Amino acid sequence: MISRDAIKEYLKAMATATSSTLVREDQDGPAPRTFPVLSYKIINANLGSSHQAAISQEAGTPDADGPTVDVTKSWGARQSVSITFRSNGNLPQVYNAVHAAFLWIRSRAAKEKAQEQGVVVKALSPAVEDRTAQIADLTFESRMGFDLRFDGRDVLTEQVEQLTTVSIDSQTEDDDPQEILVEEPE
Repeated sequence: MISRDAIKEYLKAMATATSSTLVREDQDGPAPRTFPVLSYKIINANLGSSHQAAISQEAGTPDADGPTVDVTKSWGARQSVSITFRSNGNLPQVYNAVHAAFLWIRSRAAKEKAQEQGVVVKALSPAVEDRTAQIADLTFESRMGFDLRFDGRDVLTEQVEQLTTVSIDSQTEDDDPQEILVEEPE
């Protein structure tokens, strides 16, 4: 799974580029007082399949039980994040912020920030949704947003015992057992 810190660092840079205040959706605490607000929520996480993992091996450290091998598996991980820009009824302010976000996503600075966080970021759709909501009697909060996909890699390293001898017993047609011994060169 892609770390929340990697996603948050990327979104902090987006908030700075759009002059927005970054908050996690549904977080506890007082509401932000400066607008526009950039809120985000992780809407799904695809943990990838370890059955389709790329596997590499490196010699480990010998210990009392014998030599070991470090086996590293890596596989794709993907998370979708919903991004919403909000303002207290100021629709042009929200529109300008969401437009600036789309421009920033395509910028070199955004690509460098994603690379620094070990992810690739893509807009799931070039369409921006109007998410305006009525929050009290006749008060509306202007909202516009879109969804992003963060692609990365999960890595697992385990230490396993290294095989030093393999023995294969085989039978010939005349049922005369033969032993084949394969030893690793030292």
